[in-house]
Amino acid sequence: MLEIFQKVQAGVFDAELEVQLDLPVKTEGEWTQTLLSVRRKQRSAEPSPAFLWFHGGGFEQGSPEGDLPMAKFLAYFLGITVFSASYRLFQGTPTYPGLLHDAGDAWRWIQQHAESWQIHPEKVAVGGGSAGGYLSTMLTATLDDSSLAGGGVLPKTSQQPAALVCLWGPLDFVTRWFDLGEMAGPESKLFGGDFLQQPVAYYRSNPLSRVKSDLPPALFLYGSQDRQVAPRQGRLGCQAWVSAGNKAEYCEMDNVGHDRRAQGQAEADAKVWQEMARFLKAQGVGADRV
Repeated sequence: MLEIFQKVQAGVFDAELEVQLDLPVKTEGEWTQTLLSVRRKQRSAEPSPAFLWFHGGGFEQGSPEGDLPMAKFLAYFLGITVFSASYRLFQGTPTYPGLLHDAGDAWRWIQQHAESWQIHPEKVAVGGGSAGGYLSTMLTATLDDSSLAGGGVLPKTSQQPAALVCLWGPLDFVTRWFDLGEMAGPESKLFGGDFLQQPVAYYRSNPLSRVKSDLPPALFLYGSQDRQVAPRQGRLGCQAWVSAGNKAEYCEMDNVGHDRRAQGQAEADAKVWQEMARFLKAQGVGADRV
C-alpha cells in the first residue's frame, strides 16, 4: 500500500488517469461552483461507483485541487470516479446555510449526470476532511431538508449516499466551544458570531442534532494528537450514528488530522487512504484494481 501511495505521489499513474478541472455545477452571481473529477482512462463499460469529496480549510480556504493526490489514489486503487467539490467560502459574510445548499447541489449534479458519466447512482459515497467532514456529514443527514442540504437550485433527488467518510470533522459545535477553552473556532464564520452570540445557531447546525435512522454506514476517522478538532468529536459522531440504529465505525490514528508531524507523515497519510479504501470497498463503492 505504501508503495502505491508513493507512486501516486510521484505521478507514476498519471498517464492512466483522466483528470478534469472546473466542471461547472451552477452559477450564482459572479461565483461558479465547480467539480474536479478523477477516473481511470480504461474502465468497464458497466456503471461504476463514485465518491464525492469536500475539502477542508476552516470554512474560508481550500479548493478541490488540494486533495488531488488522494483522489488519484482512490480512483486508481478502487476503479471509481472521484469528484471534489467547491463550495462558498467565508469572505466577510456568514455562509450558513448556503454552503449546505452547495453540497446538496454537488450531490444532485452527480445524480443527474450519472448515466452520461457511467456512474451507478446508488453507489455514490460522500466524504470530507475537517470543514469538509462537517459538510459531508450534514449533507448525509439533511438531504431531505429543503432549508439545508435539500435546498439549492438543482432539481431534487431522493437518492441517498451509499456511505459517509468523515475525517477529523467538527460535529458538535457546542461541545467544541468548550474543547477550545470557550474560544471561537472557524465555525464562527458560518454564523458571524461565536457560541455566546449565536447559541441557537450553534446547536441547530450540529450534524449530531440531525442524526436519524436510515442513514448510510459511516466511518469517523480522527487523529489522537489533533488539538484543533478533538478526537471525541468523532466518537460522539459514531455514537450518535449507532444510537439512531445506523452502522458506523470509529478509527483513531497517530499523526493524522490537523496536528501532523512531518516525520512519518507520508506513512500516516497512506494508512488513512488505505482505511478509506477499505471502508468504501466494504460498502460496495469500488474494488481492488491494482
